[in-house]
Amino acid sequence: MFTDEAGSHYAIHTFYERFKAIAASIGRPDARPHDLRHTAATVAIASGADIKSVQDLLGHATASFTLNVYAHTSEQMMKDTAARMQSYYDGLAVKG
Repeated sequence: MFTDEAGSHYAIHTFYERFKAIAASIGRPDARPHDLRHTAATVAIASGADIKSVQDLLGHATASFTLNVYAHTSEQMMKDTAARMQSYYDGLAVKG
C-alpha cells in the first residue's frame, strides 16, 4: 500500500521509521500505524458504510467484532440518531 518514489513497496522497518518520523513531526510521536486502520474503520462507519462492508474490508470474522473494536459514537452521531428517532416519531403522529 505504501510505496517509494519508484513505486516499490517499503520494507516494514522502513515504513515504520518513516511513519514515526511523520507522526513526530506533527506532534504525535505516540501514533502507531495501527491507528490508521482504526481511524479508517471509524470514519467508514461514521460516514454511513454498512458494517458488513467494513467487516470485509478489515478481514474480520464477524460484524460484532468490528463494531466492538472499531465503532465509537461521537456527539454528532448521537445527535443524528436522536434526530432520526424524532423524525420517525413525528411521522407516526401524522399517520395516527
